[in-house]
Formats: sequence, structure tokens, C-alpha cells
Amino acid sequence: MDKKTESGNLKSTVGTRQPALQGFFKIELAGVALDKKDYGNVLIFTFKVYEGEYAGRIVKGMCTRYEPLIPKCKLYVWAKVLLGRDPKRGEEIDWESLIGSITLGEVVPKETVAGVFESVKRIFPAERVK
Repeated sequence: MDKKTESGNLKSTVGTRQPALQGFFKIELAGVALDKKDYGNVLIFTFKVYEGEYAGRIVKGMCTRYEPLIPKCKLYVWAKVLLGRDPKRGEEIDWESLIGSITLGEVVPKETVAGVFESVKRIFPAERVK
């Protein structure tokens, strides 16, 4: 057994969970990751609330990854918003290059078996951010 475990270095601090955010917030894209679900591949977008009372709070959004992207899918709409323009036919979108993009996000509480967390439902162009 690891001596660190034996010496009592495994500690946890009990805190309180902040209430789930709901509403429209200025958010900054902080990361993008690929995940596999039962129904296919998804991109997980990690955003940080950009300003205000909840600045720095992490919220996440998920889009099913369809190839090729078509204008009716959520991932295409998110690409359009994050790029600030319509993606061109045949264009390869480097999601990681969009980290740092600021947009307006609609955040809703989402209940799962693990609890309630904040989910980015939709994003809107940055010019809507006041």
C-alpha cells in the first residue's frame, strides 16, 4: 500500500454546491474534447462564464458530431457562431483553434443520475453580447 495513503493524505473537503445557472451569459470557449456515446461521437465544449457574478464558472455543451456538417445540425450552427461566419463547403474546422472565442450562451440546468449540472443549450453570435 502507498505510504501516502497510510499517512492520511487522502482528504476531502465538504462544500456546498452553488445553485445551477439558468439564463443567458457571456461565455468563453475554454476547451473542446471528443467523446463516444451509445449513439455516436460527440464534441464536448467547455466554456467559462466570462464576466459578472458567475465569472469563471464552468459550463459545458455537447453536440453530436456529424460528418459532413450540414446547416440543420447543431454542430454546424455552433461552428457558424464561433467562426463568426458561415463555414465554406469543404472547409475543415479546427475546433481547438476557436478556443478563446467569446459568445452568448443560453445555459439551462440539466438533471442526470449524477445530479444537476449546467448545460449550454444554444450559443449566439458575439455581436449580440452587450
